[in-house]
Amino acid sequence: DELRKLDAKVKRPANVFAYTFGSISALIMGSGMSLVMTNIGLVVGIQNALVLGIVIGVVGLGMSLLTYPIYKGILNSRRKKHSAEVLKLSEKILKKARKEGLQNGVAVENADEQQNLMGQVAEPKKKKLNFKKPNLQKLFKFKIKNNGKNINKNN
Repeated sequence: DELRKLDAKVKRPANVFAYTFGSISALIMGSGMSLVMTNIGLVVGIQNALVLGIVIGVVGLGMSLLTYPIYKGILNSRRKKHSAEVLKLSEKILKKARKEGLQNGVAVENADEQQNLMGQVAEPKKKKLNFKKPNLQKLFKFKIKNNGKNINKNN
């Protein structure tokens, strides 16, 4: 629970920024598009709404494009800021799990059983996938022209 709270503490400011800034930039871009595509500029009293609408739309688009890099920057700086706390808390959780004899959520009786369990978890079985190439002529009844005559391949 503490680790989840810490994770939320790290991510929340970046998420709030991204949603807020992204929404505002989308509204700005949309208002620019409205000026370009409708006659709302004349209603408001703008004589040449096309140029102003393009400028406002491009500004909103630029803000939208900047949202993700700024979000990643905020998130990375918060991760660096709280990394010591996360490591300390994870080490505390690992020590507690080792003390209780837990390995991957399963209680074990002795060290041999723990080693055996660790070995099984470390080497997952690999399964080879076998895909068959579909017969497109059966799937879609293709007609092939042969000397000007239609020949149905399925018949």
